Amino acid sequence: VLPASSATADTGDGTISLVEGDRLCLERVTLQTPRRERVLVRDLSLVVEPGAGLMIVGESGSGKSSLLRAIAGLWHSGSGTIVHPQPGSVLFLPQQPYMLLGTLRAQLLYPQPERIVSDDQLLQLLAQVNLPDLAERFGGFDIECDWEKVLSFGERQRLALLIIFIVVFLLKASLFGKRHYIHPADHQMVQQANINQLQRLFQAFCN
Repeated sequence: VLPASSATADTGDGTISLVEGDRLCLERVTLQTPRRERVLVRDLSLVVEPGAGLMIVGESGSGKSSLLRAIAGLWHSGSGTIVHPQPGSVLFLPQQPYMLLGTLRAQLLYPQPERIVSDDQLLQLLAQVNLPDLAERFGGFDIECDWEKVLSFGERQRLALLIIFIVVFLLKASLFGKRHYIHPADHQMVQQANINQLQRLFQAFCN
């Protein structure tokens, strides 16, 4: 990513191409601000294989968040190609947790609220982020609230982290052919691995 001081204007009028694939890959991506006043990233190529991690660092204003916007398909000004997994398998976790207006169940199952997960499964997962009584406090999973206002910032962060693991949990369950329902036997097979991951990541997240 370019340091903020080295970004310069560019007169190009191209568009970044988005292609679905089985990994995240940037092929000679140059990213500009939407009105093309500045070049934020120039000729960047990288590949992130499934299961791998990548940390993006740089000065404030150097284009870190803008690069994520381009990967999400929100910013297009520039050139090159971004290969990304299908939208249903990608989540973006912002610094300020995004809370839906709706039920707690819809909040936890975002972005696929039609998925069927039992209350017991959700309670077990909530307990892993130290929110075991959250549903009870508000009258169950199907009560609608303005979660942005009724939850503390720390609670919203915990929920955002949990949503990631519920998505992973559902994706793994779908490998068994259960598209809308997690059978208890399948649940047991995938749950422990995810809970162990959740515990390790949550400790690092809190620290």
